[in-house]
Amino acid sequence: MKKTTITILHILIACCFFAQNIDTAALHILQRSYDKLATIGDISYRLDRTDTMIRAGEPLTIKKQSMQGTLNKNAYLYLRFDDSAEWLVRNDTLYLNMSPSVASTRVIPKPDMHELIAYGIHAGFGLDRPSLKPNIVELKFIDDKNDPAHYVINVLYKMDHRSTETQSKLYYSRFWIDKNSLFPTRRILYSRRTENGANAVDVYDFSVSLNDSSQVGFDPMKFFRGKLAIQKEPESLKVGNAAPAFILTDIRIGKRLSSNTLKGKIVLLDFWYMSCAPCRELMPAIQELHQKFKGDGVVVAGVNIHDTSAKEIAAFLKGRQSNYPQYYRASKIKTDYKVYAAPTTIIIGKDGKIKLVEVGLGEDTPQKLERAVKAELKTATLVKR
Repeated sequence: MKKTTITILHILIACCFFAQNIDTAALHILQRSYDKLATIGDISYRLDRTDTMIRAGEPLTIKKQSMQGTLNKNAYLYLRFDDSAEWLVRNDTLYLNMSPSVASTRVIPKPDMHELIAYGIHAGFGLDRPSLKPNIVELKFIDDKNDPAHYVINVLYKMDHRSTETQSKLYYSRFWIDKNSLFPTRRILYSRRTENGANAVDVYDFSVSLNDSSQVGFDPMKFFRGKLAIQKEPESLKVGNAAPAFILTDIRIGKRLSSNTLKGKIVLLDFWYMSCAPCRELMPAIQELHQKFKGDGVVVAGVNIHDTSAKEIAAFLKGRQSNYPQYYRASKIKTDYKVYAAPTTIIIGKDGKIKLVEVGLGEDTPQKLERAVKAELKTATLVKR
């Protein structure tokens, strides 16, 4: 029985690898390289980053950035950029100096480590150890006769269709691992997709080299020159507090909307702007909520917090199959509602109090919004009885 079970298991694994076209030797090299990097306590390096962006109807954009870094695993990550900006990450706090002439240091509690990792030595892999994930289509060695000193490994992924607007067509990472040291020296990230029917391509190229010098020259006393300017973590509106009053201007017809006219109604405010990709991805879900609850006294309103041209915003919205009201000239409501990130979605109850504040777009954001609206409708019905 045991022998039969093992045989079946081997067949299943073989079928999985065949369907995914996985070279386990290539995966093992990536894992060994990652593990070796993870054991290094102190490392000094240089990172060159090239960001290439191609959009249909727009000129090619290429941005290059170089930086030197020092990583002390148990103490700090220090980076000095070619534009003289300096970053120091210690524990869960980011300290930022923009130039040597700045007399104070910005302090950002709880920085986004996924954002910071793109500038660190781990840009070669990201935060996660390479593993055999279900969305991997292919993982294999690339025979590069021009570069015999490196293992060159391709990883091709399937991408989910995150919205009707953005559909990914191709996404891969290509790794260069030094054969002698197993040190990751380069990684290219490539993605191709469609955005509203137009082609979009993003390419990130990270090249890493170890510095000859023992350290970049980090001096804590020099870095923390002057008085620290402590920046508090952004604070959202509190659930249960009264919603601040507001006046907005309709993008399409120019009519003013006052919160006074919405008393006794459930209001969903979706704060967004045109160049915000997560905002655009959330819009179809907001439209669905508008369609679902418009007969129940629920008001859904989009609030553009950044763009200033009604004509441009209206043109942007045209053809997006969203017919809920859209407003702009929102600088005051942005401040009063403490909107520091987009998208931010806020639900106000019939009693005029805040019921939900959802910052950003998560996998369950549409469900959370719908549950909050239903809960408020149920509460309002019980009160009426």
